[in-house]
Amino acid sequence: MRVEYRDEQAVDWSIRAARAVTGDYRSYLDLEDIRLENEGAAAGDRMIIESPHLRLDPERYLAFTDGPVDVRVGNTTLGSIGLEAQLREDVIEFKSDVQATYRK
Repeated sequence: MRVEYRDEQAVDWSIRAARAVTGDYRSYLDLEDIRLENEGAAAGDRMIIESPHLRLDPERYLAFTDGPVDVRVGNTTLGSIGLEAQLREDVIEFKSDVQATYRK
């Protein structure tokens, strides 16, 4: 199963997940095996975020996790434990244990 979330009006991010779970009266989605991609960026500047679990608050355009995260931008890969992404503002905050790799 594939779940895809896209907000055409406000942000250039697409979100794909193997599974999405929500309950009654909740404004967020718990996503599993996710991939976020800012499709509005140029090819070399495109950011791809992957994580086994992420919570999405579509009303506030906020995505966050306390788990492991891999982020790729061009030739650079960043890994961290925990992340908060403000999708409307294109702001990413890494929480801890941040590591980076650059490939020529």
